[in-house]
Amino acid sequence: MSHRKIEMKLMENKSSRLVTFSKRKSGLLIQVEKDKKKELDKALSKYKFINGKLPIDNLSFEELVEFKASLVEAQDNMPASNDELEVASSLLLLRENGMYETGI
Repeated sequence: MSHRKIEMKLMENKSSRLVTFSKRKSGLLIQVEKDKKKELDKALSKYKFINGKLPIDNLSFEELVEFKASLVEAQDNMPASNDELEVASSLLLLRENGMYETGI
């Protein structure tokens, strides 16, 4: 399912602009959390859970190394962290308010 392209235009009303930005930001944060959960589920899908706990004691050394590698791979494949998104959104707000210049 594809998303339709929406033309971006400056919203003159500041309060409407801030509300729209806030909604977009919260939507992005929700999507990041979903993506993180998917990556973690994918990394852990190779290993069986017993009573909700990972039986690490029963894994061989090779299995532990493989498990660690899959967790590192999942972490590398995750999109930007929440902190990075917060910083980006703060910079965007500062730029919109004329308090931050990119120097470009």
